[in-house]
Amino acid sequence: MGMNYIAAGRSIEIAIPGGGCQSGGQVSPNSTIGTPGLCIQVGNDMVGIPEGSYSAGAVGNVTLHLSGAFGNMLLHTGDTPAVGDKLYWDNTDGYLTTTSGGNVLAGHCYELPAVVNGNTVVGILLKNF
Repeated sequence: MGMNYIAAGRSIEIAIPGGGCQSGGQVSPNSTIGTPGLCIQVGNDMVGIPEGSYSAGAVGNVTLHLSGAFGNMLLHTGDTPAVGDKLYWDNTDGYLTTTSGGNVLAGHCYELPAVVNGNTVVGILLKNF
């Protein structure tokens, strides 16, 4: 490794967002987990999944995963991606979607959508930076 090497880049530490954050569930959408996971957008083009959940106003850092497969992630109701389809993060409305316009590429669908406790969820393989 070169002297400037810091890390593999699979995750980074960021300040907890002012509105808090919700951990991504690393389980199958077919499970009975109650709350779907959400992404965090950093800057204009980086999307990751937080390792922990923190309420609004929490102070400190959270690990943000930038690669890997995550299940039980909130998907826009009515979207029906196939395995391999691109998924985008809608930072305004707070869900993954198949709509690219105005949204940031987050990764690809690896597990078909399901409805869990009234929420549409999907499995995502985060894009590697």
